Amino acid sequence: MASAPSWGVQGKGDTFTNSSVKSYFSEELKQYFKGKSIEWNKSVLEPYILDTEETQKGKTKPEKVYKLEKKIPAGFVKKAIETVGDDWLEAGKE
Repeated sequence: MASAPSWGVQGKGDTFTNSSVKSYFSEELKQYFKGKSIEWNKSVLEPYILDTEETQKGKTKPEKVYKLEKKIPAGFVKKAIETVGDDWLEAGKE
């Protein structure tokens, strides 16, 4: 079974932005999320992700920086892999 793409996030303590995550989206997801933000505080991943209250320069405006606070449970990762499929995950690694 393939491992999930990292989006630059390897483990607890690593930081990321929404655009770094969105850059791995399929075209269909990119269209769905165009002009929208991922609201981590409203997601099932909220207990694992911290808004650092910092920003970094983005394409058009500053972007929030998030931090992975805890390892995401294997069950969540397994469900994500089942949902998007190994092909999508492999494409994200390229």
